[in-house]
Amino acid sequence: MPRQQEQICAACEGEGITTKIEYSVETDENGHQKPVTHTSYSSCTLCGGTGSTSG
Repeated sequence: MPRQQEQICAACEGEGITTKIEYSVETDENGHQKPVTHTSYSSCTLCGGTGSTSG
């Protein structure tokens, strides 16, 4: 049986990590609302952080 060829992961573009960006509105100490961005990074769930998948 032929071995499957490794391909660059389409979800993380071969980087092995994905970026999650959350946008929200928070109230500051003066009672004013302001837009806030929270960014977090994690291993790609499609390739498990390897950056490649079997095709």
